[in-house]
Amino acid sequence: MHDPPPTKATVLISGEGSNLQALIDASSSTLPYLKLIRVISNRAGANGLNRAKSASIPTTYHNLVAGKYHALGEKDLVVKQAAREKYDADLADIVLADEPDIIICAGNKCPQYF
Repeated sequence: MHDPPPTKATVLISGEGSNLQALIDASSSTLPYLKLIRVISNRAGANGLNRAKSASIPTTYHNLVAGKYHALGEKDLVVKQAAREKYDADLADIVLADEPDIIICAGNKCPQYF
């Protein structure tokens, strides 16, 4: 009997990365079938990126303003909406390029940032 292939997961984080660390730890013990293939954060200083790097997991920083989708303090709602749509499409391209089986939002602030 063959072992099933691992479940490839991309993880979205926004901060400290304590939930990410739990996933990293579990993937080497109770969830050995889980393979974390990329960690993406919208915050360059997110400690979770350091946790991922320490575990040899590729990381990506993807940010609405730093990525020049729109300027900080942009007021024009049309510009902001168009920027957000482009940002979201680019995020989808980043995620899909790795062909994950699952996407995990590992943080309580992830939904508002991603």
